[in-house]
Amino acid sequence: MGRAINTVVVIIYLKNILVLTGILLAIASQSGVMAAQPVIFKVPTDLPSPPALMKFIAANENFTNTDISIAAIDLNNDFINEYIVRSTQCSPAEGCSYLIIADNNEDYMTIGQFSGKNISLADQQTHGIRDILVYNQRLNDYAHTTLKWDTRKMQYSFNQEQARVN
Repeated sequence: MGRAINTVVVIIYLKNILVLTGILLAIASQSGVMAAQPVIFKVPTDLPSPPALMKFIAANENFTNTDISIAAIDLNNDFINEYIVRSTQCSPAEGCSYLIIADNNEDYMTIGQFSGKNISLADQQTHGIRDILVYNQRLNDYAHTTLKWDTRKMQYSFNQEQARVN
């Protein structure tokens, strides 16, 4: 009889654990927890960087005479890479200058420019273009500001109201 009581206690205990696990999962799924994709930067010699892109970057005043690293990423699922450029002359503790460049048949244009300690790509999109998470807080490496596509300016913007306009 003692063994039967122990079995019942264990079953009740396991049932309570399952109920609590379900509640925690429900809370986590409603809290907006999202995965972010890291941005992998490479030196230009490790990427097939067109000479016209390198010339365009060199013409930008924030990247003149500095070493750079580049991430080639398709931000809008059109099978054409956009380029996120970061100066290597900065420290993540102080922040880096970033430049987002779009390729239109090797006619390059800046579609975003900002500073940040680190960045990643959000799973969310605004107007079909991936949001970029910008991390700037020294003590909280999860806190971020979101760069969203702004249809009025045709570039990334921190202004959330403008980014929501269709």
